[in-house]
Amino acid sequence: METLSIGVIISVISLFLWTSICFDKRRIRVNSENLGYKDIKITWIPLTSRSMFSLLFGNDRDRYYRVTHVGRDGDILTRQCKSSFVTGVYWLDEEKGLSKSPSTK
Repeated sequence: METLSIGVIISVISLFLWTSICFDKRRIRVNSENLGYKDIKITWIPLTSRSMFSLLFGNDRDRYYRVTHVGRDGDILTRQCKSSFVTGVYWLDEEKGLSKSPSTK
């Protein structure tokens, strides 16, 4: 009986996380398209220094993502953001500017 309840709890947590990531990726895609980005690739980053610190010591439950896209000028760019149901999409590199990835043209 104990094994069954642990399995159910793990399944519910996994389902919630998967659903949250799907909604986050949709929210990030819509936000990126509104900014004029094309060919958007979104990757969840589960283990970052920020996310580990916030899980252990903070109340920040946002999930972190790496977004690779083609910018308005045709360059391939990589940005990082965090997203949640409450905060929406927050781009982490706004104050530093965009970081360019090597393009394969």
